[in-house]
Amino acid sequence: MHAVLLLLCLIADPASWTPADLLGRWRYQAVTLSPGASHAATVRYQMGENRTLDAPLALRVHDLINKSAEEFQLPPARYGYFRWSPGGDAVAFLRWGRGFTELWMLRVGQGPPFRISDPVQTATVFDFDWIDRDDRSRLVAFSARLEAGQSTFLVTPFDIEDEVWGEPWCRLDGYLVSQAALSHGGTQVAIVGTATPSFRPAGDPRELHRLDLETGELTRLSVGVGIASHPVFAPDDSWVAWVWEPAPHLLSATHREIHRVPSTGGPVHVVSADFPYSIGNGIFGADEKLWVTPAGKQVVVATQQGMADHVLSLDIDTGRSRWLTHGRCSFKHLSVARDGRQALAIHSAPQMPEQVTLLDLQRSVSTVVEHGDLPQSRFAVCRTFSYHGDDDTPLEGLLIPGRQDSSKPGPLVVALHGGSFGRHTFRFNEGFAQSFAHAGYSVFLPNPRGSAGYDQEFSRGNLGRFGEEATDVLAGVEALVDEGLVDPSQIFLTGSSYGAYLGLETLTRHHRFRAAALTAPVSDWRDFYETSDLATLAAMGLGGTPEQQPRAYREASPIHRASQIRVPVLFFHGEWDRRVPVSQSRRMHERLQDLSVPTEFHLLFRQGHVFQGRVAQTEWLEATWDWFRRH
Repeated sequence: MHAVLLLLCLIADPASWTPADLLGRWRYQAVTLSPGASHAATVRYQMGENRTLDAPLALRVHDLINKSAEEFQLPPARYGYFRWSPGGDAVAFLRWGRGFTELWMLRVGQGPPFRISDPVQTATVFDFDWIDRDDRSRLVAFSARLEAGQSTFLVTPFDIEDEVWGEPWCRLDGYLVSQAALSHGGTQVAIVGTATPSFRPAGDPRELHRLDLETGELTRLSVGVGIASHPVFAPDDSWVAWVWEPAPHLLSATHREIHRVPSTGGPVHVVSADFPYSIGNGIFGADEKLWVTPAGKQVVVATQQGMADHVLSLDIDTGRSRWLTHGRCSFKHLSVARDGRQALAIHSAPQMPEQVTLLDLQRSVSTVVEHGDLPQSRFAVCRTFSYHGDDDTPLEGLLIPGRQDSSKPGPLVVALHGGSFGRHTFRFNEGFAQSFAHAGYSVFLPNPRGSAGYDQEFSRGNLGRFGEEATDVLAGVEALVDEGLVDPSQIFLTGSSYGAYLGLETLTRHHRFRAAALTAPVSDWRDFYETSDLATLAAMGLGGTPEQQPRAYREASPIHRASQIRVPVLFFHGEWDRRVPVSQSRRMHERLQDLSVPTEFHLLFRQGHVFQGRVAQTEWLEATWDWFRRH
């Protein structure tokens, strides 16, 4: 039986809103909490007109004890990797952009942040940590230098009091390091990397080693072929834990686990062996961390639970798990205090714009530290819609009804996520759902097989069979029609990247839809394999290379079944897209023209795979609405 779970929310005075208003003007780039939870820092950037980071950024430092805040302007760039000094009186962070990386520092209460000189000429700092040694706090930078294909890894201290870089503590040649973590005693470094880099677009296998800073001895800690990341030492340095992705050719579709091993080497213990979900949330990036409690008994991490992103605690020995946050919402960019009792995160929900929240992880209560720039109570209701696939597999998605006459079913927009291993979540304005709802459309955001956030069998459900998930999408649409929730003559389709590809696949299988607006779809997998910067995605989803699986590549490519598409299709593509080259949309558009199917092609100049800036996103929304109104 289909079940509809309601989340209540008030729609108030939406008439004055515009598409640009619903996009908001600010986005959070980073949040961080000091070790003693006395201070919180946030970095937010203004949505540029044409690019995301056209305007300066704001760094806000909140004194959580005295309830005050300071704000500093930062030059345009990206910021992250915030690391606090042991005493919480200073925080260092990275600033990077096209062709440069800088290390910056802020002394709390002593003025604006400032740039720290690069410790080694031509070397790039990619991570760093703090240590108290000889009664002085030192920042220890991990940097890499590439010369003529040869990699050099350097560990260099910075004296915070004298603001002077010292001589490198250690130098390692011939090993390409991507992440590093300093032991609490300052004698070991856990490094993630490879000794034989091939610089493939999809990345090389990455092993975990322990580097002894006194002897230079290198000991491998990880076992097997995969991708190691996010290493962290126990409080007494007796073990190292890290995130492990087996079989790197499967990219993020694999089941990420937490592993632990004695720091001297030995048998690997899979901490999350009994945990059904993949570790890390959908934006689990390089500046996210694992957090270990002071007693070394639990590891804390943000991870996925269906359509939610929550905070999880795992017992380091037994693997017993406990959710520290609850509800239909999302927590991302987690930063945990030293005692493990409090955390800072960006918090949102389908009807609640992003805000920075201080979480009490022991009592499951929260306090808002900083609001975003949108009102908190003027958005459409959200429903979790549960249904079943053709083979009775349980499925779910989000349903957001539009502003319309509730006495009769109205138009529906089906929005498909990218990936293929992406997912729709409880984050605010997911798939521009609130924007569509404001325009009068109900929005359905399904999570078909292959979506992340569920058990391993489900999340790998489309490997080797790309495109077959279209049956799950259609099952959800039919369930909505059967329950009388939508007008069956007014169903529209959107999607981006893999979601746009799945949209084309869906259109070739069913004529239920009235029109579609698709962004950067794959139309020919062989051409994608030969031209994309992520060619291994095709091999993952189709069971091998085009030479190994020629029939699968042809049958999964909508360009060869374009004659089965009967509805108007609007294509969008970024000029600079390297993930899905522009030819993928252009060829499909031209093929539909030859078949006399109504179609338009919009090329967005100076845009890549993901459209950035208010102008591009507003253009996409307004062109999509106009296309749907005309058809």
